[in-house]
Amino acid sequence: MQKQNFSGTICRQNGEKICKVGVVLTGDKIIEKIIFTPPDVDLPLESIKPISENPALQKYIENAFYGFDDEFSHAPMAKTEFWKLVYEKLRAVPYGKRMTYKELAEICQSPNAARAVGNALRNNPLPIMYPCHRVLATGGGLGGFAGNHKDWISIKEKFLFAEKNNERMIVL
Repeated sequence: MQKQNFSGTICRQNGEKICKVGVVLTGDKIIEKIIFTPPDVDLPLESIKPISENPALQKYIENAFYGFDDEFSHAPMAKTEFWKLVYEKLRAVPYGKRMTYKELAEICQSPNAARAVGNALRNNPLPIMYPCHRVLATGGGLGGFAGNHKDWISIKEKFLFAEKNNERMIVL
């Protein structure tokens, strides 16, 4: 089956736009990639359908912040066994909770691998499903998010703010 690209905008409950989201979906309901851009930047995908044309996918992306259901699966993505472990442990970080790169490294039984954890998260093709925005620097700073660009850090801040305030995020 043919891949389809969907796009929408992730918003806070009050309608404030957080970012654009693009989803690459295979014909058999496998999510291959999730892409964020700032709200005013075009997504780097061709032939994009509005995410509202696939209500199940729209609902799934909204609910992925809070946990998982079995509506969609995702393509294998870990380049190494360590990355696979990092992503597996990351999935267990609940909505509204945060941890540090160092804590995640310790959970992965590699207490000196905080930078390696950061590298795995920087290459995370399925943010939200693997909520890398919930991982912070040990000193309390935000750390990186998609390459440390100010626009990406702003998206991370908005996700964390919405979660801290127990807001439901919606996809339009």
